[in-house]
Amino acid sequence: MLRFPIVAVLVLLLAACGGPTPAADAGSAAGGNAAGGNVAGGNVAGGNAAGGNVAGGNTAGGNTAGGTAGGSSATDGGAYPWYPSLNLTAIPWHTAAGPWGARVTLQAPAAPVTTRMVSVSTPAAFNTEAQVAGTQVRVTASWTNGVAIAANDIDVILEPQVSIGHLEIGTFSNPMVSRIRVRGPTPGQRSGGRLGQLRLRDGVTDVIVDGVDLNGAANFGNPAEENQAFRVGSVSRMAVLHCRVIAAGYTWLGSASHLVIANTNFFHGGATRAATGFVEGWGIRNTAGPMTIVDSRVQGTRYHNLRAQSVDGPAELLYVTRSVFVGVAEGRTAWLWSNLNNGPFRGDGAILEGNDIYSYTAPGCGFGPEIAAPDVQFSRLRNNRFFGGGSAVNSQTMLNGLASSYVGDHDWSVGNTFATLPAQLPAWAGPGDPTQIPLPNGLVRITGEGTCPSGP
Repeated sequence: MLRFPIVAVLVLLLAACGGPTPAADAGSAAGGNAAGGNVAGGNVAGGNAAGGNVAGGNTAGGNTAGGTAGGSSATDGGAYPWYPSLNLTAIPWHTAAGPWGARVTLQAPAAPVTTRMVSVSTPAAFNTEAQVAGTQVRVTASWTNGVAIAANDIDVILEPQVSIGHLEIGTFSNPMVSRIRVRGPTPGQRSGGRLGQLRLRDGVTDVIVDGVDLNGAANFGNPAEENQAFRVGSVSRMAVLHCRVIAAGYTWLGSASHLVIANTNFFHGGATRAATGFVEGWGIRNTAGPMTIVDSRVQGTRYHNLRAQSVDGPAELLYVTRSVFVGVAEGRTAWLWSNLNNGPFRGDGAILEGNDIYSYTAPGCGFGPEIAAPDVQFSRLRNNRFFGGGSAVNSQTMLNGLASSYVGDHDWSVGNTFATLPAQLPAWAGPGDPTQIPLPNGLVRITGEGTCPSGP
């Protein structure tokens, strides 16, 4: 299994400059996680209200067409700058110390500061322009080759009709670039085209991925490095917003700290193990924190939807709310800070609240109970809605039994509800259905594999 080393990175804070505010996020508008999602009428408790992410969309200055800076590394206020409906004061470690350890104030990425605008239609032109700091690069034509960003303050705009191969942020000669954004023409909503794999080198800081599709396409010449959507090294301050993501294998393998995933939908394990070239198929496997997921959906055919992996790093904290998890083939929803294959390490804290969890577990499929917290000091599961089939979690008694089996401070007893797995899963909300994105190289999408049920 692959993982990245942790690299400590210090960066200067970038002050936000004024600029016009983008359009509101229509993708997360009235209804939020509807049709079986979190509460009719949208995402509860200050969620994505009617009209989307607050009129004004991405606040903190936005980023003008000519390129002035927006965003900030500081998040002292209650709203996350790039997704204001995420109320940071609801995340306990953002405001205070506690059973999870010291206070950890969540940080947001700074936007690129651009001073020039170019349009490109070939990979060679992209690579040339993306070596010039302070450049907004508008991609107007499709290609299958890989390209790379090798300078600070690069703002990539993918026009909606284009598709490109893999994109590397950071290069061998200049790995530690900062303030990079990859987006559609309209910030704050899904408006862009498609890229294959997004690959970030260790030491990259301040990255925003906003409103594009990913399908894991790459041409490294090594199957073990392909069919993966996000490959993220030891990166600090990253936001993934309003995206659709599919991959034949796993959709996220990384070590991002101060990571926020908002209004983004994932489908992992999209093709058979044999066709993919390797067996793993995680949704999100990340070996750093803090990590925050909101208003998103993670669905797959194998391995866990979510695996927070402890490597004894600082601030190994996970907060998930107003999201949907679907694991009806192998029934594996989440490991909350596992240390499997990494030694006797323990994460600091994990909270899952206000989520919808659809799961089917059968003998020989998955790892039994679909939520586990074997290697974390503090965890809370509350106000979640469980929809289970087979031997999946189907009662508070079963959930309490799981919580009591782990060492540490674990209370999973508040406000959870339980129902039978429905005959039909809810429609994809937010940015839409990632299974509409074609897999690369003619791979055929599956809903299950072998003797494991494919679910509703």
